[in-house]
This record gives sequence, C-alpha cells and structure tokens, in this order.
Amino acid sequence: AGLTSLATLDLSYNQLTNLTLPAGLTNLTTLWLYNNQLTSLTLPAGLTNLTTLELSGNRLTNFSFLSGLTSLTTLYLYNNQLTSLTLPVGLTSLTTLDLGYNQLTSLSLSPDLTNLTTLNLYANRLTNASFLSGLRSLTSLDLSGNQFTSFILPAGMTNLITLNIGGNQLMVMLRDQVELV
Repeated sequence: AGLTSLATLDLSYNQLTNLTLPAGLTNLTTLWLYNNQLTSLTLPAGLTNLTTLELSGNRLTNFSFLSGLTSLTTLYLYNNQLTSLTLPVGLTSLTTLDLGYNQLTSLSLSPDLTNLTTLNLYANRLTNASFLSGLRSLTSLDLSGNQFTSFILPAGMTNLITLNIGGNQLMVMLRDQVELV
C-alpha cells in the first residue's frame, strides 16, 4: 500500500483479533501490537529489518510467524496466557525475550539463541530451569513468582549479572559448577 518507508507501526490498544500485514514493509524496524486480542498474526516475508516486536497482552499461542525474522533483537510476549512455548529456530539476533505474566509450565528455547542476554520469565508456573542450558550469554534472568521448590543454575552461566528467583517456593538452592555470590 505504498508504505515502503515506514519504520515504526503502532497498533496497540485496539480490539484486533487477527492481523495480516501487507507486503512491502521492508523498512519496518519496530512493530507494536500490545494489548489487543490477537489470536493470530500473519507477517509478510521480507521483514528483514524488524528488530523490535511487542505482542504483549494478546491471546497468541502459535508463533510460527516469527520464522525468518533474523534481525529481531527484542521480543515481548508477556501476558499472553501461554502454558507452553516453543520458539522457531533462526532467531539468532534475539537479545531480549520477555515471557512474564503467562502460565508457562514448560519452555523450549532453541540452542541458537546465543546472543540472548535478558530473559524475563516472572509470574509463570515453571518448576525447573532445564531450558536454560546453553544460554551462556545471559546477563539478566528473572524467574521470580514461579513454582520452583529447588533451583539448579546450569554450568557456564558466567556472564550472569542479575538473577531474580524471589517469590518462589524454594526449599533448596543448588549450584552446578557456578559460584553464587
């Protein structure tokens, strides 16, 4: 529709239930869609410049539309009523992932998230942290308000600066080759 120069699109705080974006948004870097009622989203091919995607406060459960977003650095999916999540492979530029205020009991993260530095999983229903293995670039991890009764920090997380595991049901805190200071 002739919006080839558009860099930022904000459709937040509407009543959208599904959305198909037009082709030709090749310069789009930021897409804000939070606080709608989205249950489905279709993104056109060619969004190679998209770096920020804000999808919080929706009802999304399928995230296959994220495939091909190789420049994506920031992804907000908090408050989507998610009970499980598997992200597609290829999100290698992702540095920030916010999955707070969902109902996650399980999580599968691709081993190619090598640039992920910030992972927010506050206010979910997680009971183990096995999904953290391989996320060696993390500097900030928020697991507060989950259902951990014990916690094992995987080995190799030496870049971690901030760790929040408050508001859980911890009875045992274990370490695996990582000194907690």
